[in-house]
Amino acid sequence: DALEQVRDNTYFRPAESAAWFGLFERLLQQEAGQTRDQSLGELTYAQLLQQPETYRGKVVTISGTLRREELETAPANALGIENYHRLVIQPNGGGHWPFVVYCLALPDGLPQGDQLHETIAVDGYFFKNWSYAWQDGLGVAPVILARSVDWQPAPAKPLQRAISIQNLGIALLIGNDVIHGYRTIFPIPLAVSCTWDPEMRESAAHVAACEAAASGTDWIF
Repeated sequence: DALEQVRDNTYFRPAESAAWFGLFERLLQQEAGQTRDQSLGELTYAQLLQQPETYRGKVVTISGTLRREELETAPANALGIENYHRLVIQPNGGGHWPFVVYCLALPDGLPQGDQLHETIAVDGYFFKNWSYAWQDGLGVAPVILARSVDWQPAPAKPLQRAISIQNLGIALLIGNDVIHGYRTIFPIPLAVSCTWDPEMRESAAHVAACEAAASGTDWIF
């Protein structure tokens, strides 16, 4: 079995190529919705990290926030796949370590590039836990292979709808003074700085930004 050649907590190895394209071949042979029907259910980052042998080569569902998309050229293969999209997805619940998804196509209208904030779900084959360079050490990301992803455009925010009705073509940028939380209140910045915990500070700012953005604020200061 080609999947027996796959090793976790390593880079992508040439010996894993047959398993990699074998899973993509399965995806290409399936009709729309068939992959989702085979899913074992939604799994967390921790489950895939701790039990890779259990889920390898099986269809799983993951969800989270799309942070980055980039188009990669595929190695030479017999399937005719020329490229695929690599998606970096922050798991629901936060945390620094992402899922990485390689998919063949994107839904129409899905934003691409860096600094994204799109809620998506993915049904695909779990391949491995991939080790990659991160700052001064290594990070680990569960890798999912998929045909596409499930995404719905966010509904227009109230202020955006109001300006669009005027049909004047005027860009609208809403700024808000979000000091230490929006709906969820955190300690004041001076108190947070005294903890000497930059990860906590970043997490609090992330929550405040998400909550403010959901209400129509594009820019916080």
